[in-house]
Amino acid sequence: MSVRLLGRVFGWALGLGVSVSVSAQPPAPPKPSPTVIVQGIQWGSSQRFEGDQRLLPGQALEVCGPLNQGQAVEWSFYASAPLGFQVLHRIGKRVYRADQRTKAKSLQGRLVPEESVRYCWSWTNRTPAPAAVAFMLRY
Repeated sequence: MSVRLLGRVFGWALGLGVSVSVSAQPPAPPKPSPTVIVQGIQWGSSQRFEGDQRLLPGQALEVCGPLNQGQAVEWSFYASAPLGFQVLHRIGKRVYRADQRTKAKSLQGRLVPEESVRYCWSWTNRTPAPAAVAFMLRY
């Protein structure tokens, strides 16, 4: 008699409902992408900072760095889809916006800070598909 058959016989004789089931664990879901991607501004020797980023639906990119009072920064960007855009700084929990657009594929502008604080350029993808953004900051 095989071990399997003996196990069934003894289990039945003892009134044990012996059943063995093997189930594979479903694969773990992929980790969600961060909702906000933050990049610190690294000014190069040419006084520029530029980059590009692919944003999934619902993702935002914030490019932030300290600016001195009066330090004029010219900025521009191009996106593959209309994105929410803003230039802002925070003091405590308050947000101060220097520029804000609900949908923009490309813009350019100039920021002259009235005080020395950390400023952020922010893009948010509210479309149902991934979008790419390329940006350039120069002082």
